[in-house]
Amino acid sequence: MEADPAAWTADVPQILEALARPELRAFYLAAAALAARRPGAFPVGPVLTALAALTLRRTLPAGQPRSSAALFADQAAFHLLDIVWHTGADLAGDLPAVLDHLHALAELPTRPATARQRRDRRRRGAGL
Repeated sequence: MEADPAAWTADVPQILEALARPELRAFYLAAAALAARRPGAFPVGPVLTALAALTLRRTLPAGQPRSSAALFADQAAFHLLDIVWHTGADLAGDLPAVLDHLHALAELPTRPATARQRRDRRRRGAGL
């Protein structure tokens, strides 16, 4: 990817289709996100790739512990959205879905713990 970022990022949907497993798609998107600031990367812009990362992430199970696919999909989505916003690319009609996803992520850590979650934490802390 380092030698020719344009070749790796020119047709993201085709590459994702060829990578059948969610883990491979997430790893590819994370690697593509790292190449995003290189000259020539994403000849058609980073928006489609950022949306692909968000779409993949939404298909993966939520909760703890997160899978490596979820971690890499999150990494790719956040990095690519940062690039989208810094380049001024337009998310157009996809902006509400992006914001919904980000709000949902922000809501999870602010939700009060259930009685069961508090009990489980106490047990882990006591070494049970």
